[in-house]
Amino acid sequence: VRFGDLSVAVQRFGSQVESISCLTADGFGSAVSAFMSQNYGAEQGKRMKQGYRSASAIVIIICIFSTVILYFFAADITAMFMAEPEAIAGGKDYLQILSASQILLGLEIITIAAFSALGQTRFTAIVSTVFIGARIPMSAWLSSTSLGVNGIWWTMTITTNLVSLVFIFAFFSYMRKLERERVIDFS
Repeated sequence: VRFGDLSVAVQRFGSQVESISCLTADGFGSAVSAFMSQNYGAEQGKRMKQGYRSASAIVIIICIFSTVILYFFAADITAMFMAEPEAIAGGKDYLQILSASQILLGLEIITIAAFSALGQTRFTAIVSTVFIGARIPMSAWLSSTSLGVNGIWWTMTITTNLVSLVFIFAFFSYMRKLERERVIDFS
């Protein structure tokens, strides 16, 4: 808010445009959760792995497309909804900066859904809370640099990418643990 009403409007607008990726990935996440939980119960590890990979591939393709759109057409998209040159410039910055997190954001959503299917919701809640909480001091620090309000947008992108990588690594580690303990066979 210390950056003014325009920054708040840009964030509100940008998050709604960016939600196209999130909502699409969320739909696939629901499907992954149902598919994986059914196959986990049926001890069909190979199908679980195939389902996760297939959904991830589709989400990656969709998110690559949205990354390209958000990065290269950020000003055009913003100009469709805002007329002030400062708002268009701010919207362009927001969309371009957040375009750098779309692919990993999509994978994060799919992976959280897969963890949920395996009954691991506490882990995802704790990790998400830690990284979302880290946004406050990081935003304060980055926005006090020459980045200004863009430091807040970069904080969102950086933390999204980091938490996504944590989830993906943890998910594959957990799947290997299930296989090692012979809870489920993935071959």
